[in-house]
Amino acid sequence: MQWFFDYPWGPVLTWLVVIAVFAVLGVSFWTVRKEIKTWSGRIYVIGLRVLAAVMVIFMLLQPQTKTTRQTVLQSFTGVVLDTSKSMSVRDTGKAKNRFDIAKDLLLGRDKDGLLEKLKQKGPLRIFQFSKDVEEVPLERVGKLEALGDATAIGTAIADAQAAFGGDDLTSLVVITDGIDNAGRSPRDVVDAMETPVPIFVIGIGEVAEKEAGDEKDRSIDNVQAQNRVLVQKTTEVLVTVSSMGFANGPVPVQIFHDKELVTSQVVTLGPQKPKAEALLNYTPQVPGKYVYTVKIPVDKDELNKENNERMFTVHVIDPVNRVLYVEGAPRWESKFVNRLLNANRNLNPMSYVRTGPDTYLVQGNVSGAKPQPPLGDGELEEFKVLILGDVGRDYFTEDQLARIAKFVESGGSLLLLGTKQNFQTQSFAGTPLARVLPVAPDDSDKYNEMSLGVKTTPEGAAHPIFQAITIDDWSIMPPLETVISTGRLKAGATPLLVSGDERYPIVVVHQYGQGKVVAVLSDSLWRWQVGQAEQPLPMDVYTMFWTGLIDWLLPKDSEAKRARAVEVVTDKDEYESNQVVRLLVTVTDAETGPAKDAAVKCVVQAPDGKSHELHAPWGDISAYSSVLKNGYSTSFTPHRSGKYSVIATAERGGQEIGREEISFMVGDPTLEFRETDINRELLEEIARISKGKYYTPQTAPRLLDDIVSKAKTVPTIEKNEVWNEWWVLVAFVALMTSEWIVRKKRQLA
Repeated sequence: MQWFFDYPWGPVLTWLVVIAVFAVLGVSFWTVRKEIKTWSGRIYVIGLRVLAAVMVIFMLLQPQTKTTRQTVLQSFTGVVLDTSKSMSVRDTGKAKNRFDIAKDLLLGRDKDGLLEKLKQKGPLRIFQFSKDVEEVPLERVGKLEALGDATAIGTAIADAQAAFGGDDLTSLVVITDGIDNAGRSPRDVVDAMETPVPIFVIGIGEVAEKEAGDEKDRSIDNVQAQNRVLVQKTTEVLVTVSSMGFANGPVPVQIFHDKELVTSQVVTLGPQKPKAEALLNYTPQVPGKYVYTVKIPVDKDELNKENNERMFTVHVIDPVNRVLYVEGAPRWESKFVNRLLNANRNLNPMSYVRTGPDTYLVQGNVSGAKPQPPLGDGELEEFKVLILGDVGRDYFTEDQLARIAKFVESGGSLLLLGTKQNFQTQSFAGTPLARVLPVAPDDSDKYNEMSLGVKTTPEGAAHPIFQAITIDDWSIMPPLETVISTGRLKAGATPLLVSGDERYPIVVVHQYGQGKVVAVLSDSLWRWQVGQAEQPLPMDVYTMFWTGLIDWLLPKDSEAKRARAVEVVTDKDEYESNQVVRLLVTVTDAETGPAKDAAVKCVVQAPDGKSHELHAPWGDISAYSSVLKNGYSTSFTPHRSGKYSVIATAERGGQEIGREEISFMVGDPTLEFRETDINRELLEEIARISKGKYYTPQTAPRLLDDIVSKAKTVPTIEKNEVWNEWWVLVAFVALMTSEWIVRKKRQLA
């Protein structure tokens, strides 16, 4: 034991305070000498004060004792148990499935299992894992089930080791079938261990005897399908199936939506043809998000009945509302136009903004998007509106320009945003595109930088593009900064917006063939948006102009599509089990637009058929949507993989406004059954690299002898604050009280 002072204010200041105490004590001696006449009284009082001063100094210096003790710590053993679905497989010739075999091994009978015996060797911690890792108490092991959708062996080893922190880990015992299909590579994890830990692996499972002829199995090995398809357009699904142990014969490959058969095809499988591909076609009729199931019949003698079906998700898009925007470079106009296109829930926009010679920033519905704008043969027809920004003649090939002209003639809509490049330096004059434009471009076209006000023409004020903009005096609008003086307007072309002095047309429209074309002859309409922020206008003219413009460009039959009162979407395309799903709902009133006062509920049906109802309040959803600020939203957490269906319903005043149903997948419920043979090679390699050992369930008891329990001695320092003991305060109070009693008896002040 060692004594030491813990100076509260540092040694120097603390000792100065002690000296001050002695000085005060010396002054008190002089006072006592004058007040008390007898020597015995003086000695008694001074003695009390000296003892009290000693107690004060004792507390000021804060004396402590330090004792060092040696503590023996027993090292830990970690047990990591695979609870993924593949552990529920019952191997041929086994009475129990893999997981039950593993639990019998760990728990035994009458507490004579592996866990109890490991516990006798030292401290034990148990973890279960599939895709994620969770520590479980010993008493819960018997209640565990093999329900995980994936197996991440490498992640499990890394997380289990990390869970011990500073504790001494002797070894890890991993019980698994080795079917690793998620997370980090086990080999990489073991190689990268900073503190090597021997891993003792118990492999559970068997390898099916594929040549024996007694083992029978048919499986769907792969499904290739587009995740975004066009409504009423035939699309293909390529399905790969295989057979083992069955005689040659026909096998129907079927695609279902819910319980409805969508399409089917028969393939022949058998010893002579163990693998085959089926190319199935189907034509989705209604836009939305759907989950389809591919199935092949299940035979009662099959080894694995779980791999006879696969699910895939498809987002069916309405091409009526598909918009393609091609922009030559980032600029103010493209920034605001992109924002408005993406905010319009009635559109499926895709924009390409060139950022380099052959590179593009792709925005909007980019799933399956190509690296270059889709202007090839048959690609442009998938859109109904084409917007061309700051791109000129040299940007396109002659075939592409001819294709755009044909696109308009066949009923497509074209919007040309005039810039210096496409009306002056690289004009479309003399190209196939020129014939469909509402103005006749020529070499005399000029890009002018000037400040000018605008106004609608009588035709413009009555036109659907400007009809909702009720501004009588357009002079309140921020002036434009540029205008293009171009050639004559073509016959049938109508100027809707002109300069204040009517010299320059700004917005010109006409119909060509079966299509519509709009030319905007200024690249500074964005000033309206900036001006709205600088000085609020009576209405958001920029947004209303673009909404009206796109609405007019869309074909007339889109009005029915736009009238969908309720739309529900998910915040992501794919989810895993236990990952929060956010549902975003928009409600539109046919007369007043977005409805903020509706009662919205979402009924969610899980893969097991159970349903629960969620209420979706109105609020800020910008954290979950890149294009919407406000809307209805709710969320739930799925705890199992499979197909989920959601029906969103909106009501107002007890009357239903509308409803929509969508489906989506959580995880992949068939992933664990695609390959069910034990991966003994991987497990043996993990044991070898980590300097552990590999065991079967029969040889597993040997690991009790192979695991060496280690103990280490750790010095523990114990400190005792002597000055802070109760008796110190009691002694000090007693001394002060004694002096007070003496002074009281002697009638001293």
